Amino acid sequence: MPLLYIVFEILDRSKFEDFLRMFHLIKEIRYMEQTLPIEFWNEIIPKYSQSFFNTVPYGTEGYKDGVYDFNIIMDYLQHDMEVDFILCQELENSTAQIDFVPYAFPYGGMDRLIMFLRTFECKAIKADIGNDVRTISWVNNEDLDFEFSERIKTD
Repeated sequence: MPLLYIVFEILDRSKFEDFLRMFHLIKEIRYMEQTLPIEFWNEIIPKYSQSFFNTVPYGTEGYKDGVYDFNIIMDYLQHDMEVDFILCQELENSTAQIDFVPYAFPYGGMDRLIMFLRTFECKAIKADIGNDVRTISWVNNEDLDFEFSERIKTD
């Protein structure tokens, strides 16, 4: 399978460092084929990141309609995303890149990983989605709505 990637802008250096710690931990957990309970993630994922997601059960006070569930995101990143994470490295000009290899193609997509990145002030700007490279456009700076837009010529 080909190596795929997400390139992102680092908008906050300390939050990027937090993301790197989470990335390496998730990568290790996936390699060991473990799943850690949500209580573990509630303790180590910064509250600023968690604030983008529902952290209370559906139908309870504080639940926000139309917002992704934190448990679902963490389950997806721990074991449901059908990829091997290879590397997350800083590039230049406050950008970085995550490299990964899908188990198969199509593999289910990278949308939730892009959203998780954004909660750490890491704004995806370009991704190899498997059949071409696309730019990523954000609807606004306050939420996790984005779309893959123009195709980037890779010849």
